[in-house]
Amino acid sequence: MIRHPGRRLLLFFTAQALAVAAMIVVALASRGQEGGRSVVLLSNAAILVELVMIAAGVSVDRPIWFPMLSLAVCLLSLGILPVVHRAVDDPDDYRVLRGWHIAVGLLLLGAVVLSGALALLARRRRLAGGGEIQAGDG
Repeated sequence: MIRHPGRRLLLFFTAQALAVAAMIVVALASRGQEGGRSVVLLSNAAILVELVMIAAGVSVDRPIWFPMLSLAVCLLSLGILPVVHRAVDDPDDYRVLRGWHIAVGLLLLGAVVLSGALALLARRRRLAGGGEIQAGDG
C-alpha cells in the first residue's frame, strides 16, 4: 500500500494543472509564428514526458524524495541554464517552457523538502516513544 496517497495525488494534480496551463500558453504564444505547430507539438510532447516521469515517481511504494529530487534538479537546470547562456530575447513560447520547468522544479523541490521534514519528524517521534528504527525507515 502506498504511504500518503493524498499528498502524492496533490503533488501530481498540481503538476498536471501547471502542465495544462503551460500547454495552453505555448499554443497561444506560438499562434501566427512560422513553424508554430511544430513548436506546440514538441513542447506538448516534452511536457507530457515530464508529467509521466512525475507520475511514475509518485506511484511507487517507496519514499519519493530521491526521484523527485533528481527530477527537480533536471527541470530547474533546463529552466535556468538557457537564461544564463543567452543574452538575446527568445520567442514567447520558449519563455513559457522555461517558466514551466522552473515552476515544476520548484514544486518538486518543495515536495522533497516537505517529505524529508515529515519523515524526520516521524522518525523523532518513534525514537521518543521508545520505538526502534529499522533499516529503510524515514
